[in-house]
Amino acid sequence: MPHTTPPFIESALFVHSPEAIVFCTQDGAVAAANEAACRLLGYSHAALTRLNRADLFDSDVLAGLSPAGDTGAETALSGECCAKGDGRVFLAEFKATAFADENGAHWICIAFSNIAQRRENEARYTRVLEGSNQGFWDWNLKTGQFTVSARYESMLGYAVGERSLSPEEWPTHVHPDDLEAAISSIRQHLSGASPFHNAEIRCRMKNGEWKWILTQGRVVEWSTDGSPLIMAGTHTDISERKRADDELRQYREHLEELVTQRTTELDNLYNHAPCGYHSLDPAGQIISINDTELQMLGYTRDEVIGKLNIRNILAPHELPGFERLFAEFKARGRIANLEYDVRRKDGTSIPVLVNSELIRAADGRFLYSSTTMSDNRERKAKEAQIAALHSELQRRADEAEAASRAKSAFLANMSHEIRTPLNAIIGMTHLLRRTELTERQTGQLDRIDTAGQHLLQVINDVLDISKIEAGKLELETIELKSGQLLPEVAALIEERALEKGVQIVVETPPREVRLLGDPTRLRQALLNLATNAIKFTETGRVTLRMQFVSESADDVLLRFEVEDTGIGIAPEALAQLFTAFEQGDNSTTRKYGGTGLGLVITRRLAERMGGQAGAESRKDIGSRFWFTARLKKAPAPREAAAPEHEPDNPEAILAGSLHGTPILLAEDEPVNQEIARVLLEELGLVVHVANNGAEAVAMATEARYALILMDMQMPLMDGLEATRRIRALPVGADVPIIAMTANAFAEDRQRCQAAGMNDFLSKPVEPDLLFATVIRWLRQH
Repeated sequence: MPHTTPPFIESALFVHSPEAIVFCTQDGAVAAANEAACRLLGYSHAALTRLNRADLFDSDVLAGLSPAGDTGAETALSGECCAKGDGRVFLAEFKATAFADENGAHWICIAFSNIAQRRENEARYTRVLEGSNQGFWDWNLKTGQFTVSARYESMLGYAVGERSLSPEEWPTHVHPDDLEAAISSIRQHLSGASPFHNAEIRCRMKNGEWKWILTQGRVVEWSTDGSPLIMAGTHTDISERKRADDELRQYREHLEELVTQRTTELDNLYNHAPCGYHSLDPAGQIISINDTELQMLGYTRDEVIGKLNIRNILAPHELPGFERLFAEFKARGRIANLEYDVRRKDGTSIPVLVNSELIRAADGRFLYSSTTMSDNRERKAKEAQIAALHSELQRRADEAEAASRAKSAFLANMSHEIRTPLNAIIGMTHLLRRTELTERQTGQLDRIDTAGQHLLQVINDVLDISKIEAGKLELETIELKSGQLLPEVAALIEERALEKGVQIVVETPPREVRLLGDPTRLRQALLNLATNAIKFTETGRVTLRMQFVSESADDVLLRFEVEDTGIGIAPEALAQLFTAFEQGDNSTTRKYGGTGLGLVITRRLAERMGGQAGAESRKDIGSRFWFTARLKKAPAPREAAAPEHEPDNPEAILAGSLHGTPILLAEDEPVNQEIARVLLEELGLVVHVANNGAEAVAMATEARYALILMDMQMPLMDGLEATRRIRALPVGADVPIIAMTANAFAEDRQRCQAAGMNDFLSKPVEPDLLFATVIRWLRQH
């Protein structure tokens, strides 16, 4: 139905109003819309006028809007509805009025706005409030109405509306000690003295406990007269922060106490340190000093700080070199263990030891020195004492060395003096055995030979123990076969065992190993044990045993045992068995003989070979003595030419192809001359005798000899000098020279080799060894 547009719709106020407005007829047809409505709904004005109110708004919401009655009275509605734009739907806030104009026509005017963004912002604001975990409050200063959020109340354990928060009740919920501060903060803000209300207060919780709350707020609305109307703010739970602050405060107080205590301790350490401390400025002025150094120098602190320069406390003789040292210190930044003398207040000087470090600023400037000064008197005294002790120790070492040399010289001399007559005894005994003798004479010679051999063994034992204790015993490293050691020792003791009726039993491992070691010393150690076993066993047997204790790719640990059925040893006597010159019972020395050196030599030899030695025994039942030795394995053998056949009778060789060969014997002892000459001449050699070294040199100059036997100790010229001179002769460069001397030490052998001798025989010389040595060298030349 056509309608006439009211004139006011054409007015500028309607057209240009910022609020969207739509005019509808009584039946809902859109009669007009302003520019704001077109923009908001997305239609042109022509398109909108072709639509009905129901096309644009939720008809159910606006259904209560009735047209004006006959009286012409207006009816109005306001609220929210669903608006429908150009393909869009949005939430709108509206105000609608039904009225009749002066012509009696009925109209509906709807003013509306899009509140979707506002609602979204409100929702976001609500989420922010909830996420902030803060309580919010709103206070009407005129009416006294106090409105709070749910979090405001739950923070203290209440539900919203559970308690009264009127201005009269609010103070009862605040701790009395905090109430005045809170009220004062509000008054200052309301008076304009502070831009915000800000106070930390304790609020009472529902359970009666107190919780720390930070309350903040400000005036957000004013009355028309300019007075504050609405004040709003927040409540924040700061109980954890206050607890942390309290802990931090306690920690800080405790730390301050510790710092104070530590500072006091450091001051005490500084002032009562066992050494002096001081600091100097760049000019050498003393700017700090501890009590120890003050006591050392005899000053008070007031007499030093700012008054004395380091130069004032140096001894006068130290001043000339101080400037150079101070300049070096400034350049290097450190002085270590500097010794100099300082002068005390009373004028006396004391030696001190100084260590100093320069403390620089960030730009490298000299700030101060950090210096320690130690009283050096005690150290100097100790150094003097140490020097005296060192001198005394050196003197004692020299005396010990002299005593050792004297002992060695004495032993060497005694060995020489004893071996010389022994050579005569054993040599003459050997010569007498070559003559026709009665049975009685043969027995007497046997006893002489036994006594001589016993005396020789005593001498050898004494020399061995002396060399061992002096650390001069040298071990050879030559190839040997493990299976040969026990049979060789058994052969040496067999005759003595047969005489006593004692059985010899040899137990060796079923396999044999080629080893590197000193077979002579191994046999010596084993023979010492075996000889003792025979000596102290009257009946039964003596067992020689060897075992492989452990084995690696490189070496073998061997264990040698000698077990007997002899007299045995009491337990209390076992401990001293391996002590020099001791036996299980010293009374046995008189019955069985012996020096008591055999066992200690065996132990020392075992230790030198990486092993040990020991014994187990039971009285009247028997004993087991043992020692171990670690020997390296010999490398795999290479194929070698078959050894030359050595004749069984060396005397036949000498009497045959070497008959008439001239040799020179240099020997000053007539008996020894006779023995050696007879032994060798009876075998066909021509022996020329020189009574001293000088004669030997003269005779070697005049005649050519196939071999020379040279004694070491002779009058006029000893054998060493004679050898050196013979080697200098044209005819003496190649002649074999063999030492045959009563000097039996290893150093004697080395001296002989150094002088140019080829071999070494110690007296008393065994005839067979003499023959074998002479044959070997004569055949080589």
